[in-house]
Amino acid sequence: MDESVARDKTARAYSRIANLREELRKEKDSAIHERYVREYHGALDHLRDAGHDIEEFRIPDEEMEHRLLSSSPSYGHRYSEERYVEQAFILSKMGAVLTYFDVMGSGQTIGFRA
Repeated sequence: MDESVARDKTARAYSRIANLREELRKEKDSAIHERYVREYHGALDHLRDAGHDIEEFRIPDEEMEHRLLSSSPSYGHRYSEERYVEQAFILSKMGAVLTYFDVMGSGQTIGFRA
């Protein structure tokens, strides 16, 4: 991939993740709908396409759960069709990938040595 295209994809993905993270911080509900995970993963796909190894920043499928909508002895449990992820979990993944690119872009030493 051309270097300017890779830089463009990286910048777009970074912007998408940063803005999505800012919006999700405002959510009052601690459960975040799966459509936001899809949006986040779309941005990560841009990073992957630009040549970055980003797999560890993805939300694992097992972290996504259906919400309990109601429960009664006579009818049992009723769950949502949509899945959700804990707000803290997705925000921590977003923060990690943004920090990674901040550190890589700055060239700063962070106290660990490879």
